[in-house]
Amino acid sequence: MVSKTAICFRCHYLSEDIIKEYERLASSCDPSLYEVFMVYDNTRKDFSIGRIRGKKELFDFEDIREMGYRLSETKPIWYNAEYPLLFFFKKHPDYAYYWQLDYDAFFNGRWSAFFDAFRDENADLLAAQLKRPTQEPQWYFWGKHNLDVSPDRQVGVFYPVTRFSAQGLKFLDEKYKEGHWGHCEVVAPTLLDMNGYKVVDFGTEYYDSRWFRWRPTLPRQILPFLPEDKLYHPVKNFRSALSDFFVWSVIKVGGALKKYLRSLGSRS
Repeated sequence: MVSKTAICFRCHYLSEDIIKEYERLASSCDPSLYEVFMVYDNTRKDFSIGRIRGKKELFDFEDIREMGYRLSETKPIWYNAEYPLLFFFKKHPDYAYYWQLDYDAFFNGRWSAFFDAFRDENADLLAAQLKRPTQEPQWYFWGKHNLDVSPDRQVGVFYPVTRFSAQGLKFLDEKYKEGHWGHCEVVAPTLLDMNGYKVVDFGTEYYDSRWFRWRPTLPRQILPFLPEDKLYHPVKNFRSALSDFFVWSVIKVGGALKKYLRSLGSRS
């Protein structure tokens, strides 16, 4: 096993902003310590090799299907966001650690400074927002798995930026082939934790849950006005952020309306 760490920048489409962020990431990392790859979902066969300099690994839905893991036909790959990293791991098994970064995750500083902060940490999973049901009982993904585990032993994390050890990925590969399955943010950390692997939070020194969250989207243009050396998610250009905000607002209003209609039904 080599001492280097692999950094996988995962995306499913290309834009000038995404390419610039990938290049910023690659240029900030010491090549003697880190190898940066673009890991691209090429299910639509739309990847343009000439647009990307550096190392890349392409996969598609059939590649994921052939890994032998359980898949839901109704849920997209984001539901099992660790699967592309496991695909990469099986093709490149010789690294000690593997970072996976979503294309819309952003570190407001040099990425290398963030990675270097954890070089001496031997956790099998590093992530943000580490939690248990007693700490955040309303979290949506509790129980979204088929594991035989008591509810209070579940562990949840937030997935846009994660780091796995090689031994942790090898273990997950074995368990997923046995049929274990669920939403990535609960099934992977719970499996690792309940089997003695080390799961660690980045620490709020590196993120604030008000800005490193599922939604709404942050416009890239406001980043210069936010604290430095912190993780942010999701980050997109202003037009995409505005569109995402509209969709998110519709979902929130729809959810509130459904809840209200249910309450009326229960009174009748």
